[in-house]
Amino acid sequence: NSLLCTPERVRQLLDDEPWLFFTLDIAHALAVSDEEPARYIELCHDRIANVHISKKEGRVLHLPLDQSPVMAGVMQNLRDAGYTGPLTLEIDDLNIFPPPSADEKVAILARDRAFMVECMDQALVL
Repeated sequence: NSLLCTPERVRQLLDDEPWLFFTLDIAHALAVSDEEPARYIELCHDRIANVHISKKEGRVLHLPLDQSPVMAGVMQNLRDAGYTGPLTLEIDDLNIFPPPSADEKVAILARDRAFMVECMDQALVL
């Protein structure tokens, strides 16, 4: 990710290559700052093909959303930008302690999905 590590550099590439779209990984953007996803969405929303949704805590990426206010803001930014593409929950269960059972994993995904629906006003998540 060091090749295109800012929203401005991604936008420049997208402008240079009109055929190109990209996947926005929210946890990777959050690794820079809580505001970084909003910058990507603002500058590049017209060329986002997919969004990987997950939370970051400290240096740990791809955690469940857990009704995080930061994640609610990200979802609302996507909605406000008119994004209607796929949203992929990218949860790394190896980062959850203690390790969840299969039933707990399903429950985590169900809670996160419900949270996404709430944040997006049911516009994007089926």
